[in-house]
This record gives sequence, structure tokens and C-alpha cells, in this order.
Amino acid sequence: MYGITVSRNNTHDFGRVLAKLENFEILDSSFADLPEAPEQFRNMKSLVLSLEANVSLETQISWIAKHPQLKYLGWFPVLSFDNRAMDDLAHRAATGTWPNLQSLHLRSTASDKQVSRLIKGMDQDIGHFKE
Repeated sequence: MYGITVSRNNTHDFGRVLAKLENFEILDSSFADLPEAPEQFRNMKSLVLSLEANVSLETQISWIAKHPQLKYLGWFPVLSFDNRAMDDLAHRAATGTWPNLQSLHLRSTASDKQVSRLIKGMDQDIGHFKE
């Protein structure tokens, strides 16, 4: 999906659609609220996410964490990474939030030090790491 806007009125319906998907890619889009249904996202194996700046990094990380079966994560945040957000992402990776993750593609304004912190925090082998 490219360039969609999901309003507060249809986040529930959007969440039900996501529950059925194994692969999902959403680029340059905005959400009033991200769909709240963590138990529904167990099937998602591949997620590519690029949201407009109206969604905080913390909110995006929390939402990505609701997809525990991910094998591939492509995350292209518009916002600049701060140390707190990178630490949160690294902590979630290190504590097994995504135990099946094989490939991570980050395109961001994260510094080399922040990316290094993420890699060091990961408790598993990543098949493909792209910066």
C-alpha cells in the first residue's frame, strides 16, 4: 500500500485485514491511530513500514513489536532516531521479541554508534543486514 491514510473510524477494520496477511508493506502513509490488536498479528512474517512523522518512533517500535513472527523487517522511519528509541529497539531484539527474524533492513538517520548498539543488542544471527 502506498500513501494511504487510516483514520480513527476505520483502524479496527484495517486491523482485521492485517490479521489475515503474512506479508505487508506500507510506505509514506499516515495513521490517526495504529490498529490495536496484538493477538491478531501473529501471522505476519514480513513487514515493511514507512510512516509519516505524525507517528512517534516509540509508537512505531511498540507496533512492530506486536508482530512476533517476523522473519523480515524493513523499517524506514521519517523521524530521526534518538538514543532512547534505538535502545528500545535493541532491547526488544535482544529479549527475543522477534525470535524468527532473519533479515533486517533499516534506512534511517541513525548514527553508526546507534546502529552498532542495535547490532550488539541482538541475541540472534541476522541473515541479511542492510543499512
